[in-house]
Amino acid sequence: DVLLQKRSEMKDSNPGDYDISSAGHMAAGDEPLQASVREMKEELGLDVRPEQLHYVGKHRGAFEAVFHGKMFRDNEISSVYVYTDPVEIEQLTLQEEELEEVRWMDYEECHRRILDGSLPNCIYEDEFRMVGEYLKETDMK
Repeated sequence: DVLLQKRSEMKDSNPGDYDISSAGHMAAGDEPLQASVREMKEELGLDVRPEQLHYVGKHRGAFEAVFHGKMFRDNEISSVYVYTDPVEIEQLTLQEEELEEVRWMDYEECHRRILDGSLPNCIYEDEFRMVGEYLKETDMK
């Protein structure tokens, strides 16, 4: 299963869409691993140690769309990590201005729904596939 987060309706891009949990932007001087640990704490209330995050690779994504009547351009390079320890949704503390809810979904079902458009999402399919390949290699799927 993968943990998905539903973005707040107030977000400047992709409001109300599901995304991979958790994501964020790095500040100047940040290292990707430390930024990932910080974002998990801020968005989900999870205290994770750097060694609990498994590096999957880098991903480049870009798109343009209009949200709230304004043009939004995304051009990002992401460092992708996977956290495989058990997570109980009821024990998470969600950052309300960032996300509305989280939910578990079977990886294969989620991938199918990304491809067929039945899940409102802002997930880059190739990035999601990177996560699936990691899970498959480590028999976590």
